[in-house]
Amino acid sequence: MQNCRLHGLKPLANFVVNEIIHDPTLIDIEWRQLADTLILRICKDIGIEVPKWLIGWSEVESLDEFDDIQRERVRVFLQKQINDAYGRIQIIDENGRPRPNYKNEVNVKKPKTSLNVFGMF
Repeated sequence: MQNCRLHGLKPLANFVVNEIIHDPTLIDIEWRQLADTLILRICKDIGIEVPKWLIGWSEVESLDEFDDIQRERVRVFLQKQINDAYGRIQIIDENGRPRPNYKNEVNVKKPKTSLNVFGMF
């Protein structure tokens, strides 16, 4: 039984049981408030500050809604990173000086000889 991954939760379960035994009124608390209360108590007992993410609750109930929210958060994060990086891009002219305006034009040198790829088959 020691190899079970849930075995690591035993100290947490013991803490919850002891708290409820010593304060049976906890049973009457709404489950989210109970979870927050127990988290606050265990953090206080071990002397750490409660991380904000640990007591934050999602406003959605379904996993699909949660997935949509997470995808949107990732999209917004990536968009911000790209926009921030784009703002740092500097166009340099052929003399090595920053070019003040970039018109999205690309100068491509044409080859001296043409090659007809389609005629090869």
